[in-house]
Amino acid sequence: MVARLSLAIIPSKSGWEEDDELKSITLPYNMIKSSEGSSYWTPTTLTQAIAGSWFAGSHQPWINLHFVFLELCNRPDYADLLRREIAAHSSLDVTTITLLPLLDSFIKECLRLNPLDEMGIRRKALEPFTFSNGGPSLAVGDIACVSAYDILHNTAKYPSPHDFDGMRFVQNSTEAPATSEGMRGTYLTDASKDWPIWGLGSRVCPGRWHAALVLKMAVVKLLANYEFRLKDEKARHKWWWETFQLPSGGTEVLFRKRGSE
Repeated sequence: MVARLSLAIIPSKSGWEEDDELKSITLPYNMIKSSEGSSYWTPTTLTQAIAGSWFAGSHQPWINLHFVFLELCNRPDYADLLRREIAAHSSLDVTTITLLPLLDSFIKECLRLNPLDEMGIRRKALEPFTFSNGGPSLAVGDIACVSAYDILHNTAKYPSPHDFDGMRFVQNSTEAPATSEGMRGTYLTDASKDWPIWGLGSRVCPGRWHAALVLKMAVVKLLANYEFRLKDEKARHKWWWETFQLPSGGTEVLFRKRGSE
């Protein structure tokens, strides 16, 4: 199947008619473009890349959506602000949803305080390696990573890092606290050393625009059509395994159609 997929994708690449801007965020195009003229894309590597994309896309957006709704249930004032932002647009298409500043900032703050993994940018040493600053040395097979938790709580970039500020990233927000200037004007899909949620460098998540769009579409749909609250605010809503935090299977959210009795 993978070998046939390779034959289907590669010869037709020259006929792709998408704009260059769209091509740059298209996974198959980047997979091939990154190694054009080489034999890298064997059935094995294609299988690994496709399977990895499927697995990442099958759980991470929904785990993040769980954490977003925990925050919305606990912060009804933000739910009201987001509904007003949504209602200000008579038509919501992909572009409009992407550009809603408060929605983007709120989701980004939810992910900052509820990262799926408190470590990030994992790399495996394929040969002995010593960092250029003379730091730790890695043997073949060793794993190096960074503390995403500490980066996301760096007071130089995130003032009052333990406080939830849904407007932390909104550009020129008049309602946001003055102490939140560190990362103002940055976006959910950004990838940088100060925002390692998506990874970094050549291994940064190629599907982050899709994942962010799916999250926003789900949040907009539910905010516009439903009132919701936690059935039991004191119940356990997440649990930890090693450096990962995951949704509790017992979380119950009560939904009611807006405008109903």
